Amino acid sequence: METLVLAWGTSASDRRKSRVAALRRVADDLRPISAAVYAHSHMGPSVAIVAANVNSAFMAVLVDALGWLDTTITQRFVEGFPIVGEVTDSGVYRRIRRPRADPEEHAEKLSSFRDTAGEWNANLMRGLARGSGDEADAAVAGKTRTENSKGLVVGSYLSVGALAQRMRAMFPHARDGSTAPRLMKRFGIAQKGSVKAIDDARSNGANGATRMHETFATPSFAYPAVVAIAVAAAAACHGAGVPRMSVAMLDLRAAYRSIPTAQPWWTAFAIHNPLASPPRAEIYLVPGHNFGLVSAVVNFNRFPELVTIAMRAIFAAPMEHYFDDFILPDLAAAGDSGTLIL
Repeated sequence: METLVLAWGTSASDRRKSRVAALRRVADDLRPISAAVYAHSHMGPSVAIVAANVNSAFMAVLVDALGWLDTTITQRFVEGFPIVGEVTDSGVYRRIRRPRADPEEHAEKLSSFRDTAGEWNANLMRGLARGSGDEADAAVAGKTRTENSKGLVVGSYLSVGALAQRMRAMFPHARDGSTAPRLMKRFGIAQKGSVKAIDDARSNGANGATRMHETFATPSFAYPAVVAIAVAAAAACHGAGVPRMSVAMLDLRAAYRSIPTAQPWWTAFAIHNPLASPPRAEIYLVPGHNFGLVSAVVNFNRFPELVTIAMRAIFAAPMEHYFDDFILPDLAAAGDSGTLIL
């Protein structure tokens, strides 16, 4: 890639703009197919909250054209990603040779997770109704209120029964009891002078009832330097000097919340809201993914991984990502073409 980046040189910006214009035409031509997928109810009801506007047909064509390993990602953006239970291998990341539980042990954990949900929910709601007096409760309630106003979480529900009724209405053809919720407790941790809301999927048993088959690895912080060295080496091979380079970072908005789930009854979380009058326990539904689910790491990263591969293959942009942060070292001569296309 470094040779192609170098060969494009000052024409990189124009070449990229030409390619993205062609890609937009393809995407526009495929948009009616994606709309039909949504219109004919092939998309799950909770998935539609997050992904109704995703051009799934274009995504499928892009995966095929790239020969990308993750051949089921389009299906997941239509049907949703599983978050608890068996989470199949996407083919992208390093395979776990020995999953934490064998199939029989996993089946027992999942069965227990379902069977004890009623008792778990009742105990959690009783405790949250009383409140803990923790100062973080107000910050968590404020964060939740903000997410609710943006449509990233749905609620509030004031009882497990109300949420269960909502699930039955959303999934009228689901097997009896299969959409019964098991709540997570949301808590806050201090981060960069603020409070980050975490949904406790460990304590409620969701992570223990999840069987993963692959694990995500983050790139080295030295990635921009590695790219710069490769470009310099390619330049030297052609008798050229070292070109000026730049580096940009962009953040994916809403991150985990932008990846739809197939099991929204297991993304529900509960908080104690001291800002309500009177203070009370509240339940919210997450149509995307929760921070705290072990499955969320791989499920989420499959999307920026596809974006990264497309940027490299189509636009000769040597991009990488660290979770929801895109890292783009590039030729200075390319200007801001890489970030605009991203």
